[in-house]
Amino acid sequence: MKKFIPRLIGCIIVKQGLSCQSFKFKKFYPLGSVKSSAEYFLKWGVDEILIMNIDGNLININLLATSIKNINIPVCYGGGVTTVDDAKKLLDVGVDKISLNNLAINYTSKILNFVNKFGSQFVSASIDLIKKKNQYKIFCSKKKNIIDKDLNKFFFDLYNSGVGEIIIQSVDKDGTGTGYDLNLVKRIYKNSSLPILICGGAGSSNEVLKIAFKYKINPIVGNRLLHVENSAVYFKNQIFKKTNVSRANPFYKS
Repeated sequence: MKKFIPRLIGCIIVKQGLSCQSFKFKKFYPLGSVKSSAEYFLKWGVDEILIMNIDGNLININLLATSIKNINIPVCYGGGVTTVDDAKKLLDVGVDKISLNNLAINYTSKILNFVNKFGSQFVSASIDLIKKKNQYKIFCSKKKNIIDKDLNKFFFDLYNSGVGEIIIQSVDKDGTGTGYDLNLVKRIYKNSSLPILICGGAGSSNEVLKIAFKYKINPIVGNRLLHVENSAVYFKNQIFKKTNVSRANPFYKS
């Protein structure tokens, strides 16, 4: 069996052209330019960067191109991708894969158009979940409403849509730093046959590592955890100890 080695993904939320800190999808605090945030993550040694534009449309392509010009690790972009032409524009400026949210939720069958054109490795599905009356519901971040769908059937269709991986975002945990929603992690882990990325609530570095290895998920972390705890350095160190696999990091020498 192939050894599982978690990837550490740095997430950049973009609103009105600026990198920002999101809190439960309700409050947004500007942090600076997308370019500086991307370069910051690169220097700290994350394995990948996820750029999510939450304005409801495709990001300014020139802004994105400038922001990732010097980034030499995989970049995933999500936000306003609705056509194969949109994906082609992103690919042309250096994006390695796309994340589909609104389309994945409301038009799941259309994912196949992207898969047929670019391959599964290029396509991720990003699903926002919120807890209501002790049940998980799909949350549409674009319209700020709950989508009434049977989760089991929805994820079954999603697993068979051709996507290469699934990003799960907890709305309730977003920006809190209080730890991942463990019940949500367990539920997704139990039923998924695809690589899972978990986002929302990343707490301490130890918690992130423990959950990543136990449930075979790839943690997505934001500015706060990386900046406060130097967690990318610690994360790479611990991965090396557990797997004997080292990844490049300017602050850590194995």
